[in-house]
Parts: sequence; C-alpha cells; structure tokens
Amino acid sequence: DVAHGAAYKVAPTVFKELGAEVIVMSDKPNGLNINENCGALHPANLAAEVKRLRADVGFAFDGDADRLVVVDEKGEVANGDSLLGVLALYLKEQGKLQSSVVATIMSNGAL
Repeated sequence: DVAHGAAYKVAPTVFKELGAEVIVMSDKPNGLNINENCGALHPANLAAEVKRLRADVGFAFDGDADRLVVVDEKGEVANGDSLLGVLALYLKEQGKLQSSVVATIMSNGAL
C-alpha cells in the first residue's frame, strides 16, 4: 500500500527487482487523495487484503514514504519500533551491531 503518495512508483519497482510478486494498493495519486483511508496510517485495509489474498507479507508506506508498517500473513501489524527492534536483533546476531540503536524521540522507550 503506497498511500497514493511518494512511493507509488519506486516501492513496487524495488520489490519487483528483488524478485517479489507484487500486488499494489493505493497507487493512483491525484494530488488530493494522499493517505486517504490507506497506507501506514490505515493498516487495517492492508491487513484485510493480505489475509484475503493469503499473501506472505504486506508493506504500507505513508504518503511521504517516511513511515512503514509491515503486516504478516495473519494480518498482524508491526509498527516502526517493532521493525527496528527485529532488525537490531538480527544485526546483533550477525555481528554487525555492537550495542546501540539510534531512534527518534517518538520511538518507544522500551526499544
């Protein structure tokens, strides 16, 4: 779900180039419909579609593509803090992260 916004061309292209089968949602920006009942601000729509299509995963960007939420195959939403935590643990296991993660002031302190 590209929220009728900035990622509407680049995100599908990148995922396709990575070998993914891509089904795009909310990819018809008209200058007025950005974030309109779609994208990272409304992940329930993507969650329902992921479950309906029996997709492995879904990605939702917000209109200016600075936020991302991921939906798993069960339709459960992982927010940015969850994603950062998972990536940090993965990088730590790979020996590519020593001990620190930098996050925004908006991030959850439990991170």
